[in-house]
Amino acid sequence: MLKDITLGQYFPGTSPIHRLDPRTKIIFVLFYMVMIFVAKDILSFLLLGVFTLLLIFLSKVPFGHYFKGLKPVLFIMIITSLLNLFLSGGEVI
Repeated sequence: MLKDITLGQYFPGTSPIHRLDPRTKIIFVLFYMVMIFVAKDILSFLLLGVFTLLLIFLSKVPFGHYFKGLKPVLFIMIITSLLNLFLSGGEVI
């Protein structure tokens, strides 16, 4: 069961992302997390999404590996999305 959880596990490689200093990667991850919480409009989220796809491409890790890593938290993501959908305020268009 624990072999199926790939979220956060190291994937060996020789890409530019793999060759970065670990401290640099930690700083970038913290900065990226702050940017996600600061983003307010759709353009910000689109830019963050494009940046994420660019990093996935640069890391040369198979795309399916990322989805396999999200499988254990899929239930939490669905519940959170449903709660946000039905319990957050909004305005009539």
